[in-house]
Amino acid sequence: MKIGVLVSFLVLFSCSKVTKQEKRLYGSWKVLQFRIEDGEGFTFYDSLSNGIFEFEPQQINASNVASYNYFGQQLISDSIGFSAASFYWSTDATHLFVPRSTDTLDLRILHLTNTALEIEYYDPIQYRLRRFNCQKIY
Repeated sequence: MKIGVLVSFLVLFSCSKVTKQEKRLYGSWKVLQFRIEDGEGFTFYDSLSNGIFEFEPQQINASNVASYNYFGQQLISDSIGFSAASFYWSTDATHLFVPRSTDTLDLRILHLTNTALEIEYYDPIQYRLRRFNCQKIY
């Protein structure tokens, strides 16, 4: 009997996983490193990328411009941008879904603390996995 009451109390007053993730996520994040893995398995890094992600309740603003050298042959530029885009959480709080006019972008949260964020998404059109390592600004 006492165990049942204790379990009920914990369930009622504990925060959901989404609520905990939201508290950590909301704010501004500076992109420290941008990584691309192309469809052939090659990985490219840009530690000088100029980007920011801003998360508010159910809204994301983001911009990132990066460039990397493709085997010394050419300079490739890459970017992502959202302006007041809505998003919603997966039930297990490991993905953010951003509806767009043509599809829904699936941002997978790999690591999230109060000061560090690592997210990635796969671009099926360009066959590229994009990963962002970020640090919280405020």
